[in-house]
Amino acid sequence: DELLTCKGLLQEMAKDLSRKERAVVANSEQLQTYLQGLREYIRVVRSIVASIGDLQCLHEDIDLNDFNLWLGMDILKAALDVETDWSGFLRAAKKLGLNLDLLSVETVPDMRRRTAKLD
Repeated sequence: DELLTCKGLLQEMAKDLSRKERAVVANSEQLQTYLQGLREYIRVVRSIVASIGDLQCLHEDIDLNDFNLWLGMDILKAALDVETDWSGFLRAAKKLGLNLDLLSVETVPDMRRRTAKLD
């Protein structure tokens, strides 16, 4: 799993590198590209979940963490695991001093509210 691998790398960097070395790595173009890819992965997962919520005619404020309201689909269990891994990744990124604003992703309820206005 890419999120867990990256989380582990960030934790190792936070532990083993000096503050100056961490700043160099955190600002590297390669790491920024990698992090943007992970953010896009989360956006796609959340978009799929939002579409499933629309198909199930769930209230648009229901988040994936309200799993018992999502009619127990296996794909949603996997998405919930991804959300859990993403939260752990964000904690590791914060410890390393990465700019979390660059990793922000629209939530499932926000996606559903935004797209509901398109009708």
